[in-house]
Amino acid sequence: MKIFLTILLVVSTVFVYSQDDKSKAPGVELPDFVITGKDIIAVKKTNKIKPEFITTISENFLKPSYSPEELEISEFSLPIQKDLSFLDSTYFYNGYIAAGAGRYSFPYVDALYGKPIENGIVRLKFSGFNNREYVDNSDRYGLKAGADLLYWTNIDSRFLPGTQIHLSGEYGTDGYKFFMSDNPTEKRSLNSGRINLNIKNDFNSSFLFDVNINDEITSIQQEPFNENNLNLKAQALFKVSFLNVGVVADYRNHSIKNYPDVKTAKDIFIFRPTAGFQFTEIAKGSFGATISNSGGDKFFNPYASVAVKLSDALTLFGEYNAMPEFYGPSYYLKQNRYLDVDSLSSIYFEKGLQYSVSVKYEFSKYYQIDGGLKFFSAKDYPYFVDSYQKGKFALVKTDVTNISPYVNFLFYLGPYGQFYGSAEVNMLQNDNDDFVPYSPKLKLNAIYSYNFTSNLIGSFRADYLSGRYADIENKIKLDDYLDFGIDLNYTFNEQFDFFAQFRNLFNQKNYLWYNYQEVPLNFLFGVKYKL
Repeated sequence: MKIFLTILLVVSTVFVYSQDDKSKAPGVELPDFVITGKDIIAVKKTNKIKPEFITTISENFLKPSYSPEELEISEFSLPIQKDLSFLDSTYFYNGYIAAGAGRYSFPYVDALYGKPIENGIVRLKFSGFNNREYVDNSDRYGLKAGADLLYWTNIDSRFLPGTQIHLSGEYGTDGYKFFMSDNPTEKRSLNSGRINLNIKNDFNSSFLFDVNINDEITSIQQEPFNENNLNLKAQALFKVSFLNVGVVADYRNHSIKNYPDVKTAKDIFIFRPTAGFQFTEIAKGSFGATISNSGGDKFFNPYASVAVKLSDALTLFGEYNAMPEFYGPSYYLKQNRYLDVDSLSSIYFEKGLQYSVSVKYEFSKYYQIDGGLKFFSAKDYPYFVDSYQKGKFALVKTDVTNISPYVNFLFYLGPYGQFYGSAEVNMLQNDNDDFVPYSPKLKLNAIYSYNFTSNLIGSFRADYLSGRYADIENKIKLDDYLDFGIDLNYTFNEQFDFFAQFRNLFNQKNYLWYNYQEVPLNFLFGVKYKL
């Protein structure tokens, strides 16, 4: 069966799916990613958060990351956000070695080396940190190493010109203790690795394809837990006159071994054919269906998206996208490292109703504002609760609805710096109108960066969460979460940078998980040597 599905995924790349000829509407053109996802492909993917010296909200919360292989519309109402960290100028060099120490960190190391080759580049990466305890047994350490190869064919090649091939892999460990449990010295070493092969081509305006093979492993050294997540995904786009026809085929398999020494393996196959049309010079739409099968769980739902160019600066979007969701325990373990994974297997639920509407306004290259409303309902939606063991968490399920208005602001780099901010109201509730634990009613985040001089660059950031509960009855309310930080980078010469990072400047007692206090006021000073 797996062999058949693998063959089907590869064959699917010859299917068709694309956008209309741009020459049909000169001067009035909708964003390509509305139908084809091409702009999503073009977005620079923000680097995954490095093992930082401070435990805080992931940078993906601050700078949402778009997967470069996505061709279908995926949260298309969000702005195309730039990488707002101006402290990575060393990427213009062959690499760097950075080291630092701070109030709770010694040492902190981050290194990258890249070597250009003909039509490509090879990179090696390493990072590590050691955090001393800020309350008893809260010490933590992490190590990660990786490598990747990016290669592209010439645009004048006879075979698949402009094709990009990206092979990458990484492996790391995160060591910490359950410092608020009945056994606060209990250790956990969370090991995880990934290997990924991505082959895509968006150079040909008539035919685009993307094939992605991703395999992730997760294990816990002190516990009988091992998980292997395999994902094979193929997408293709093709245009014929005003018609877009396409397909996405997605196969996922989870192989899990955990207490009491039980092995389980579950999979899901998702298939989405679509057809897109240009109704007028200013309006486009795409229609299709989402079909899936995961054991005895079968799913079928229509899919539709529309976009209307109201003016050169204003665009209206709408999407209906009911989807099945399929995750392994490691997905939730990486959200909450204190999760008890005993007896957990693959987790399947359906967003049987899901839609979004939004409006985006862009003023030239100066700023962009977008906002809208997202809604979904789901049965057996998983959420975190206290486990029967103090200081650990479990996953349970409930039926939910979620309505979420939001707004995003993006002011591009200019004489007054660069700013990104977002605000979202999140009303995730069960059938009894109780708010789902650890889901904030209000999320605010912002980052402002400014070049003080040609050598000194600074970034100011703030993250805020409000309206969170630790139980489904909403009797235990968590205090508001506020983290204000500053990053500074001073270029001493062509080889050396000096940097400083400050987190939780107001020394707030922050809690992401009940009883587990996050790092208080913290700072890190270091030096970066550019190769």
